[in-house]
Amino acid sequence: MEKQTKKCPYCAEEINAEAIKCRFCGEMLIPNEKGKSANDTVKKAKEVAEETAEKVKDTAGKAIHKAGELYNKLPLDDINKKLEKLPVKVDVKSRKFKIALVVVIILLLMVALWRSCDSSAADSSTVKALVADIIEKNFKAQNSRFSFAVQMKVKCTDLFNIEKIGKNRYSATARFTATVVTSFPKEDKAIQQGTVKIIYEKMGDYIQVQLDLDSFVMDE
Repeated sequence: MEKQTKKCPYCAEEINAEAIKCRFCGEMLIPNEKGKSANDTVKKAKEVAEETAEKVKDTAGKAIHKAGELYNKLPLDDINKKLEKLPVKVDVKSRKFKIALVVVIILLLMVALWRSCDSSAADSSTVKALVADIIEKNFKAQNSRFSFAVQMKVKCTDLFNIEKIGKNRYSATARFTATVVTSFPKEDKAIQQGTVKIIYEKMGDYIQVQLDLDSFVMDE
């Protein structure tokens, strides 16, 4: 009986109809009864959302506590005397002023947190782009005599096992997808996935990336 096939939605190659992972590009496909259900994905997303909400709640609680400490350290009587000249009466000892101060501090902390997250995302994108560029250049250098017939395009898809090993210095494992296209003696395309260990360092506005070329592991 001939096996039923389907096209991979990512690379368009013909694969087994019951496959949950493409053997050509390595992408995970829509889960079926043999794979993880969509409910698992939803459950995981819910867990992440709950964990994030808990962290935000904890941060807000610490911010309120810190704001209270700062408020109690203020020379309130001296500030009130200086504010007496204002056309509008302001009492820094009032509950309204204290609440307003807490709100301002929380907003400042949230802005700082947002900028930190945005910076981390930008750093991650830069590291991924540099990893892909280094792999491509290394492949080109090793196959310089056949550059007219062989081309490689790499995309770094993920960074994991990230550990801080120094000031602004991190170790991680990068996952990448490599597409090798040959035009001689005949046109062909092969897509593989793999991982490589890296070290990257933030140097001001720049990021330096080093690859451990001996740590390359290609998926079967």
